[in-house]
Amino acid sequence: MRVQQHFRDSYAGSEGETVMHEYLVDAAFDGAGRLVAIDVDPRVLPWQACPGALAGAQGLVGVAISDIPMRVRSDLVSTSACTHLNSTLRALADAHSLARQV
Repeated sequence: MRVQQHFRDSYAGSEGETVMHEYLVDAAFDGAGRLVAIDVDPRVLPWQACPGALAGAQGLVGVAISDIPMRVRSDLVSTSACTHLNSTLRALADAHSLARQV
């Protein structure tokens, strides 16, 4: 199963929309429901620490889809993590339920 996920947070000011964070995540799961590949494309990152968070996503390869939220909460916690990317990665666990609905 292949999943593509897009995250963007922004705000609307007098000058229009300003994007604060934006990620595109492309993930692949095997038949046993384990993450076998992940690619995170950072579109917009406002802080110096944000690019460092991308490496943490690779640490999830091999993890069962149902265990992703727990592993993100336990493993991606340092100052090199990005809460916005972490939220996006935790949401990958919903892909299994969504795939069954299709």
